[in-house]
Amino acid sequence: MKYIFDLDGTIINSKKRHILLMKALLKKRGMSIPVNFSFSYMTYKTMGYSGILFLRDVMKIEEAVALDVQREWIQHIEDDEWLKYDTLYEDALLTLNKIPDEKMFLTLRNNRQGLQKELRRFCLDKIDIIVLNHNEKKADAIKNINNDCMIIGDSEVDWEAANEIGCEFYMVNRGFRNKAYWDAKGVKSYDDLSSLI
Repeated sequence: MKYIFDLDGTIINSKKRHILLMKALLKKRGMSIPVNFSFSYMTYKTMGYSGILFLRDVMKIEEAVALDVQREWIQHIEDDEWLKYDTLYEDALLTLNKIPDEKMFLTLRNNRQGLQKELRRFCLDKIDIIVLNHNEKKADAIKNINNDCMIIGDSEVDWEAANEIGCEFYMVNRGFRNKAYWDAKGVKSYDDLSSLI
């Protein structure tokens, strides 16, 4: 079996990067940051809502300003300045090392050079990887792989790719979609990667 791992939210914990950049962009515009911002922002995102909806519906920022903040957030979220805040989930290396079968990464990133530096920093640069731009579909990239595979991920993009190509899936709820989100879709999810090994 071939194991196909998503990176952000599955192997790499990038929540701090998401939070710190959003805070910096709000401060840049002179906006005050609520005490519970980090918790409420990530909770909202893990329920399946976008950053723009959080800004508009939770923080009550007017639409034009929210769109501007979100546009700048998208522009900078993969800058090296922010990638340095990423960490590996504690079980990532153990899981990858214990799986004897073929494995690879499949991720959506625009800053490929930054990604390569990050993979070297985490000692993950020896594993095969397919890197797609955010407007590409994961299923299209792996459609020629036979269905004897498993996609391990944390978002609907990963789940939809597994369903489209007809392979098994393993959804974690510690990344950018939480257990309640997956339960509402009738999808079994896991707190970590331990059930894989």
